[in-house]
Amino acid sequence: MFLLLTLPILISGFFLCHIHPIYKYKLHRYEGQYLYLKCATLGITCLFIASASCLLINKYFPSSFFIASHAINIDIPLYIEELIKSTTAEKNNSNDIYTLTWVIVISISTLFIPPIWSFLSYIRLCIKHHAKGSKFFKDTKLFVIANILSDSPLDNLLFKSSINKDDSPLMLSLKDRKVYVGQVISLGEPNEVQGSDQEISIIPIMSGYRDKDTLKVVFNTKYDDVDEDIYLTIRQDDIVSATQFSFDSYEKLNKSVSVRKSFKKRISNPD
Repeated sequence: MFLLLTLPILISGFFLCHIHPIYKYKLHRYEGQYLYLKCATLGITCLFIASASCLLINKYFPSSFFIASHAINIDIPLYIEELIKSTTAEKNNSNDIYTLTWVIVISISTLFIPPIWSFLSYIRLCIKHHAKGSKFFKDTKLFVIANILSDSPLDNLLFKSSINKDDSPLMLSLKDRKVYVGQVISLGEPNEVQGSDQEISIIPIMSGYRDKDTLKVVFNTKYDDVDEDIYLTIRQDDIVSATQFSFDSYEKLNKSVSVRKSFKKRISNPD
């Protein structure tokens, strides 16, 4: 009979992985048997929480309350037990019916734990990072993703560039020796299949290539004279190296060229 709890355990664990503010961004790291074990672990935790909650509510909360002298019965286990008795033969043992009743109650309660757990986690993250107002979920998501991406220098650099819009362009070198300088405006969020290393979008400032012999960077295209914003999407797998681009150093080496002003204008007025 208790095998009936297996399905709620796996469903609640997998559901929690999809909606929890932290676990849902780490889901791509779980594969095969590890994913099953992770879901089972979280599901068993949900089961324990649901069981403890049901027992405490059954013991300390009244089974009925009065509204305008009318008694309202909220004893759900009793309703379920009576329903089972009405649909089964009289020869069934009452102890088995009582046990089945509580298995059903706990199974259903287990499925309600993931959304409650996730909501409380959002509240905890909000308090921890002082997120508030209309940016509650957005700020919380940024803090969570920043923490997850902190173990990858490239992911961390791209993420910081995407949220720091002021004077923080990057120089990206690709596998085909092409070089782009621009501001990262978005990068793929981790999902259940892939991490953040999917594609990134940039507003390019200039582009060029690395000499095949010396690997010296040669810029041959500048986008400061283009009237409309140009967005470029690059697969993160194609990026060989990324570094912060210094306007001061570039303009010292190229005294006749100034791209800082046009860059700030384009970044401050994106479409």
